[in-house]
Amino acid sequence: KSLFSELLRWREREVKVANLTRKRHVVLPLPVNLSNPLPEDDSEVEDNVDGDDDVDVDQQSTGGLSQSTGPRYDTFSQTELQLLDPENMESNLEDLNSQARKLLAQFRNPSGRAEDLKSLIRQFQNSDSRERQKVKNCWADLQILQSIFTSSGEYLKPETILRSLLRKKHTQPLPKASKPWRPDDVIYKANLAILVHTVMTGSADQDTIDALMGAEQIFSSPFALKFVTPGGRTMPGHSNLIPDTFEFALELRTQVLVGNLRANMTQSAAAFMIRNAMLDFDDNDDDYGDDASEHQMLNHALSHNRYAKGWDLLDPHTLGTEEYAGMIIRRAGEITTALFSDIKDPFVDSSASLESGLAKLREKFPWEQFQKHLLRWANLRLSEIDNSIKQLGGIDEIVTALEQEIRNRLDNPHAYDNEDVSDEQALPSVERNAQLTSSRATPASVASTKQRAKLSTLLRGRPKPSTSAPVSSAAYPERTRTTTQVGANAEVIENVESTAAPRLDPAGKLARANALDEQARQKRRFIDPQPDGVRIVDDITDSQPATQTRFRLPGTQRQPSSNQNLLDPALQNEEETERLSDDENFFQTQDDAPVARPRPRPSTAAVVNSAQEEPTQSARRRRSSEAETPNKRRNPGPTIEPFRSTGDDEADAVQIASLNTRLAVRRAQPRAQRARKPWEDAEVGALLRYIRDYGISYAVLKKIDEEGNNVLGDRTPEDLRLKAREMKVKFLITEQPLPANLHLVPLGKKEIERVNRFVLYEQEPQRARSDLPAISP
Repeated sequence: KSLFSELLRWREREVKVANLTRKRHVVLPLPVNLSNPLPEDDSEVEDNVDGDDDVDVDQQSTGGLSQSTGPRYDTFSQTELQLLDPENMESNLEDLNSQARKLLAQFRNPSGRAEDLKSLIRQFQNSDSRERQKVKNCWADLQILQSIFTSSGEYLKPETILRSLLRKKHTQPLPKASKPWRPDDVIYKANLAILVHTVMTGSADQDTIDALMGAEQIFSSPFALKFVTPGGRTMPGHSNLIPDTFEFALELRTQVLVGNLRANMTQSAAAFMIRNAMLDFDDNDDDYGDDASEHQMLNHALSHNRYAKGWDLLDPHTLGTEEYAGMIIRRAGEITTALFSDIKDPFVDSSASLESGLAKLREKFPWEQFQKHLLRWANLRLSEIDNSIKQLGGIDEIVTALEQEIRNRLDNPHAYDNEDVSDEQALPSVERNAQLTSSRATPASVASTKQRAKLSTLLRGRPKPSTSAPVSSAAYPERTRTTTQVGANAEVIENVESTAAPRLDPAGKLARANALDEQARQKRRFIDPQPDGVRIVDDITDSQPATQTRFRLPGTQRQPSSNQNLLDPALQNEEETERLSDDENFFQTQDDAPVARPRPRPSTAAVVNSAQEEPTQSARRRRSSEAETPNKRRNPGPTIEPFRSTGDDEADAVQIASLNTRLAVRRAQPRAQRARKPWEDAEVGALLRYIRDYGISYAVLKKIDEEGNNVLGDRTPEDLRLKAREMKVKFLITEQPLPANLHLVPLGKKEIERVNRFVLYEQEPQRARSDLPAISP
């Protein structure tokens, strides 16, 4: 009977796994190209949101060995979003938390001593041990849930899951505020369990190294949103474990680098891999010529801490200390010394093998030592995640608040279109607010999100409370609570609750903003409109004379003589008939008028004097923007002088006829075509030198060339741009290192598709590349 029940249980598990993983596919990381192990790539994938194509939206970049400027983990694709089932994920969020916790509990060692960690590692190395069987069963249960939360890849993508749960479409921004309903901590716990299982159940073979290489490239996005200063306030998905995380990250990068080094590699290729993995050093430094060896550049990069390559989310320079940069430099020096120690003449004897050096590296940095580092850091990170979940009221409160938030968004979807603003009020710290951990938030207190008021509302000042809001936050006193400082007691909290001003929920703010906009539109309309009334131009603006004369027909310079002309409908109709009869034989089309006529200036001298004494705000803003951007590209304007009215109808008619004749003659003339001239080696070399020294502003490069030798005299700035793009494509296809600053040249969609036929290439969007610092001459 027990055997039959056991077989039945295994059969049900197999059927469940087959049903849930039917559409799942795994994308393995690409292996390292040993001939050119780490080609430079400082760009990312352009956005493509047309139709149902896959869209990789990049927001931040991380990575170490796989280039520190590689794509961040929080990308999403429309195809993956369609494969995910938000209702299924919402119902299995608690099971995902429990299964990840159960798997991590198998690797938990409360003591943390080296002897206990070594004994635990030895137990998992035996595939027939009892501990290994427990891990196998827990991993099988976690894989079932893993297939629900991701359709591609091994690690769960927090941004993609959140986008699917909130029913975000296309490129709508995600909320940056750390709200209590966010399931980030549960996702990070599941990714942590996947990483620990990969390392602890695998050996130092190529498959495990490839899996670790994918984790190192996206470290530490799948495991924490960002790192905060030690002792500061933590929010969901944040971590205070900066020293411990950096130590583990350095061990992770070291293991991936040692695993990718091969005995049959050349010495220059090995030095190039070390330099690209640990250091950030330019190949085209001015201190070296074209014949500088990899050994010389590696030794020079190891001479200063500023060449250390960190992580974007764990950058040693942003942490404000040189200690972490020094650790990276020292680790790179240790790897270099051990790898080339047995070679008598490094980089001179090209036939020398790296086999003995690799053996020393594996002895100096063993796989078991890396497993110990992982277990220590995983235990600390798991405790931090559990404390964060407990601070939010537990997994039940998070799921309840998430369900309420999803219902609110489905009822009012347009109220959350623009929510990509961080919350001004951080959640209390895990360590500092231990006394408040026991207070559990109600579902109603955690279901609301902040909605920014419209710009028109902010410019008009703080409006009065509107009665059109359907729901007020006064019904939920929990929403008005403010974060207390360290050691705050219950009396202080009650005082804050009693003095806090009530705030409207997102629906109320949206209704109030719409009501204010409608009220402003009503002010600009007629008061008491009548069927036979005549419109009077509003005089609230300073440009009333220009507004009155803006739409006058050519040749009409008359002004209304009195208010009676404006208020009498008979006189109004008579003037309109006379005005139209004066110009009935003249008309303008879009083809006849070369440029729209400028707006007539006010005829009142007082208006001119006041405008000269006190310029308007728009004029001041225009002048300040022009002063800040002296090299701003301007429209050269029309080549034919535009039409200007002289006040005489006959003269204006002759001028319009002359303009039309000149335009017709110009259209009939064929446009001269330039003959294509092949590029010479001197021109290509000059263009590369200019890009290296002055950047990719092609108008500036053309000007510098004209002031110098004028090598590019036959080329236009557009020719320089196209040639730079063509050279970058050739370098990428042939897998050659890019010359200096050539990575700044953006490629078009067709060029990217052409390059991706041979090598993997990703390019960052234009808005991210616009923040690049200018290169001084």
